Amino acid sequence: LEGLPQAAPSTASWTVDTALQLVRLNEIAAHTADGNDWVELYNGGAEPIDTAGWLIAESAAGAGGSFLPSTIIPPGGYALLNTATTGLNLDKDGDAIYLLDPSMALRDSMTFGTQPPGYTLGRTGPAGIWTLNIPTPGAANQGAALTTAAAGLRITEVFASPVVSYKDDWLELFNPGTLPVELSGLRLSDNRAGTSGSIIPPFSYIAPAGYAALSGES
Repeated sequence: LEGLPQAAPSTASWTVDTALQLVRLNEIAAHTADGNDWVELYNGGAEPIDTAGWLIAESAAGAGGSFLPSTIIPPGGYALLNTATTGLNLDKDGDAIYLLDPSMALRDSMTFGTQPPGYTLGRTGPAGIWTLNIPTPGAANQGAALTTAAAGLRITEVFASPVVSYKDDWLELFNPGTLPVELSGLRLSDNRAGTSGSIIPPFSYIAPAGYAALSGES
């Protein structure tokens, strides 16, 4: 059935809020060769933003966080925060990071699993979807080629009796392939049917020709 033509055109009006602060987490390096973790912020707003009084932390309440120094981020610009400036040490085996504004309102957050060396987590595409990245500090993000095919992964080491050296049980995976593999959603189980066990958390990866240690805690 065909509808009737609209009698009059529809109209609408709106006001653009140029003062809207659109600062977000944009790239995260949690497994660096020198141990100097870093986080990149991006200003998607129309006005410069001063990060003085903003907080970066590992909990939504800001506990254990560090207030950021005064840095002006221009519209469409970036700011890099590293361990030296924030005191934030990210766990390469899985962690969470929270960005709060001076009023302690949560502006952005990211929770991730095990991270491979030489890569970062970053937002890509118009929707800013998080994925594994090639490191691009201070520049537009670049997604890394990766696969979800886990058939080639191997269990290479298992530790099942905690002692002083290790607090938790753990096992080690090896990726013999030439691409990073996303581990997110895979299940670790003590029965072949996989009806019990733990699901590997989102944003977990293993490097090509690399290893990943998964603990009972993670």
